[in-house]
Amino acid sequence: MKKIIYISGIILINMQLMGVIFKVNHWPGAGIILMLSILLMVLLFFPIALTTSYKQHKDKSQLHLYIIAYITIAIESLGMLFKIMHWPGASVLIFIGLPLPFLLFLPFYLRYHNKAKVKSDKNFFGVIFFMIYMAVISSFLALDASMEVYESFIPQIEKSVAESSLFDEKNNQSYKLLIQNQENEADISNLQLLNTSADNLCKILGDAKREIIISASKINKQLIANETYNYYSLKDLYKKGNTVSFVNQKGDDSKENLIETKLIEFENAIKILSEKNKLNDIVNYEDSYALALIRNNMYEDRFLEKSMIENLSALSFMQNRVRLIEYQILNLLNQQASTLQN
Repeated sequence: MKKIIYISGIILINMQLMGVIFKVNHWPGAGIILMLSILLMVLLFFPIALTTSYKQHKDKSQLHLYIIAYITIAIESLGMLFKIMHWPGASVLIFIGLPLPFLLFLPFYLRYHNKAKVKSDKNFFGVIFFMIYMAVISSFLALDASMEVYESFIPQIEKSVAESSLFDEKNNQSYKLLIQNQENEADISNLQLLNTSADNLCKILGDAKREIIISASKINKQLIANETYNYYSLKDLYKKGNTVSFVNQKGDDSKENLIETKLIEFENAIKILSEKNKLNDIVNYEDSYALALIRNNMYEDRFLEKSMIENLSALSFMQNRVRLIEYQILNLLNQQASTLQN
């Protein structure tokens, strides 16, 4: 029986550490591995292992030590699980569970060990407990960063938003100038198609940002009521698992990815203009910031694994990129029109 307990304990510890590695590297299946290993630890392994050890031990006066050990492990492990799954009550469990090993378990364990002066199965459980504790701490470090780290995204978001607004103003002026000087109805229609597709894509990205902000905390709905965002005042910048209705899982056709749809419309509008105008230097799909590569971040699994502020940063950057490409195209068209006039 002891051999089975030892082997199963080692397997579960390795599962938990593997889950931590998957989580750090954002590999799929991390949540399932961690949840399975933690639940098996809390609900099966430790109850069986501690009960077996207690029954086989001659000293029956230390029942409280086994109970304390289980309570400590259970609260700490469940706190980790709740945090990973974004369930309510995670903060309370973490607040209680983190100091328990030092304030509750360790004093009782050291008192018993010094009194008994013998090495027993409790040494094994002490090692396992230490390993679990380190795995939990590693998971917390991987899952959450300090508030300063999250707030460091805000300046670049504000910069992207400001640049997008500036490009939008310049683009509107360029559209007016180009359409006024254009006699071909087809060319005017193509310009209007580019304008509409860019506006629609930026709008859907903006709507996605708003939905993510509100889904993170209901308080945020009041903070963005006037459409002007003070990102520093938003609640739960660090919160993950904020899905939006505009995306789907990659390869899932049962739900439309509206961001992907609008992105395709924008790309098609560019291709139509490219048939007559030389735009290859602008729409370079080998560019690390090209729309075709950015779209890899526009799927549900990407949104789930990132914090709210990280998603806002990605969406704001994409808005900026759309307006920049639009600006570059219009600027080139204006140059070509000036050359023809001269």
